[in-house]
Amino acid sequence: MVNLLQIIFIFLNIYGVFAVGSPPNNDENAENMHPFIKIGSKYYFINESLKMNWFASSYYCRSYGGELANIETPAEMMALQNYISARKIESRLWFDGNDLAR
Repeated sequence: MVNLLQIIFIFLNIYGVFAVGSPPNNDENAENMHPFIKIGSKYYFINESLKMNWFASSYYCRSYGGELANIETPAEMMALQNYISARKIESRLWFDGNDLAR
């Protein structure tokens, strides 16, 4: 059975780069996370200016010490949806839905 998150991944899996990095130990280190931004409880890097395939996006994210975003909870998905909606981001974004390169 396909769950809601899998359906959302299908619709959000083209073009831009969307990486997730490990959160710092405390909020004092948050300023050291550039270019990552805190959304919910995790740090993300969203690059709308680059258009690349999934493999190139995955490599690009790793070059910044992150990985393509893997949404694990409905709360995480809601935080991302709210962020994207509030900033009127219209680019399609890659998520970690598949990892054929490894």
